[in-house]
Amino acid sequence: MKLILKTNQIKKTINNLNNIVSDYDPISENTGIFVEAYENKITLKAKNKNLVIKTTLNIENQEFGNFLIKAKTFNEAINKITEEELVLEKNKNNSIKIKTETLEFKLNLLSGNFEYLPKSIINFKKIFSIKTEEFKKSLKSILFCATEKNSRIILRSVNFVIKNNALTLVATDDTKIGYSKIDDIEIFEETSFSLPLAIIKDLLKIVEQGTMKFFIVEEDLIIINNNIQIDMKIFQNNYPNVLNFIPKKFQKTLEIEKDILLTIFNQGMLINNIKTIDETPIKLFIMNNLLKIETQDEGIGNVTVTTKKYKIDDDENFNILFNPKFLIESVKSMETKTIEIKFNSYNEPFLVKAKDKEDHEILILPFGN
Repeated sequence: MKLILKTNQIKKTINNLNNIVSDYDPISENTGIFVEAYENKITLKAKNKNLVIKTTLNIENQEFGNFLIKAKTFNEAINKITEEELVLEKNKNNSIKIKTETLEFKLNLLSGNFEYLPKSIINFKKIFSIKTEEFKKSLKSILFCATEKNSRIILRSVNFVIKNNALTLVATDDTKIGYSKIDDIEIFEETSFSLPLAIIKDLLKIVEQGTMKFFIVEEDLIIINNNIQIDMKIFQNNYPNVLNFIPKKFQKTLEIEKDILLTIFNQGMLINNIKTIDETPIKLFIMNNLLKIETQDEGIGNVTVTTKKYKIDDDENFNILFNPKFLIESVKSMETKTIEIKFNSYNEPFLVKAKDKEDHEILILPFGN
């Protein structure tokens, strides 16, 4: 088996596959990349406990064969090559040779086979397609609202609702709820499912610019992204309808520029460098035509920051105590100049959103006073 490959093409592919492979997995085949050569194409496969990836490359090739090689070693060797082409040759002594005009590697292969084959897409139903950048941006904007440590397994995921020509993503960890909506996407069948956070984190590492096409059958999901096929398991959709917890009305709305809000919170969180943010909450006051935030620690001291650069539709005095990390993460995730924060009372959840936008909102639970 002897292959002539374009260096940049194979380098990009192996870098991508290497993103999901663990060098410390006790299952040998899970640490490797499986290469199969057919007539005029090769496929490269990798997997971990969450998903399987298959990439197909078209090359001028008449030889056949396969091998399994340590992903980290393969990746490091290929990335040292600067020539435009390389020769990859399988030896009879369970090794491969990677050659250029100036460089040669002889690398040992892994024993065993790549037992899990990627599924055939024939029996899957196509449900929707979406631009990769739209998908990644929307997903990242709410990902911090969920955690893999949640006691409820279903909440260790992001809920996907495909309906009415829109994709709605929902995440929660019982202290905050986030949702993001993408309108006018290409939908072939309305459905819903939940994707575990571990899989989502891998996806964000490997999907490329272009289009992502989603296919489903029962508890299996396939994503086609350019020449990549990604197989994964999903949760049956018993995700709670947490959006019902978002109040329909709020008593007061605070309007403030995003940069100003982030600046005063950065100044007010000085004490939080000593302890974790969760242990040192921030208190927000609205009184006497001032917006004031305050943190304090009995053993260290306190910080107070005030500003007049805000608007509010209710001049009654108000205060609320909450985890500043949640608000900062929410605000940073929003592409807007002006932020709206909607309150009811000091012990009720409050809503963070971009002004004049309804497609991305975060509901945060306060500590109470």
